[in-house]
Amino acid sequence: MKKGKFNWGLALCITLCLAVGAVFRFNSLVLARVYPVYQAFRGYRILQSVPHYEEEQVGNFSIRHNSIDTDKLRDLVDIIYGYGNEVLDLFDYVPDGDIDVILFEDDKEFHQSLGIPKDQPTLGAYSGGKIAILERSEDGSVGNMLTNSFVHELTHLVVDDLAGGNFPVWFTEGSALYMEYMLLDYEWGRELGTADIYSIEELTEDFYRLDEYRAYRQAFIEVSAIIERVGWDGYLNLLQELGEGRDFFHNS
Repeated sequence: MKKGKFNWGLALCITLCLAVGAVFRFNSLVLARVYPVYQAFRGYRILQSVPHYEEEQVGNFSIRHNSIDTDKLRDLVDIIYGYGNEVLDLFDYVPDGDIDVILFEDDKEFHQSLGIPKDQPTLGAYSGGKIAILERSEDGSVGNMLTNSFVHELTHLVVDDLAGGNFPVWFTEGSALYMEYMLLDYEWGRELGTADIYSIEELTEDFYRLDEYRAYRQAFIEVSAIIERVGWDGYLNLLQELGEGRDFFHNS
């Protein structure tokens, strides 16, 4: 009787499911240790979806692209040279290897590769340790948000890696928006002021079910308040402690 081949993909999926179950069952320390494994697997799947893309090295960054729009590629290269190391230096972050930046020309391929629902339009995304940038918006226009998208998603990558994913969604979104404000003088929802819109409990438990514009504004306000209270060095210390397994809501 012929033996069947061992299905490594299925075995890995089962292992990841068990690991995720352990995260919810135990504590933040488990999350900080298991999360990088999940991210590595997710990143591998994303790269597998674009095997035909070319690569271009830009310092610590590796741009993967399939673009006929050379101007847009050059724009991204200039942005990386202008802001890539600036973000890394602010976080005192040294990547283990190249940071993959995937430039998508087709919005359908962008959504499918990242697993983003088509009804959630966006120009940038971070997943699995990879930064994904869409060349143009859904209506075909390019706009002037490519720099913001890169700075935003790179901040997600750095915060995610330093803290091991050990934080609520609003914290990483607020951090990314704060970096846009810090480097680009772009303040999300400025016209909404600084009054509380949602409680911390609402942001933590229902972030994706809240009004997106207002939820992101509140996330920016909360992270700004943390940095104002503890200073930038205190914020970096918080990221380090989260990466070591500290409970986010314990004396934060």
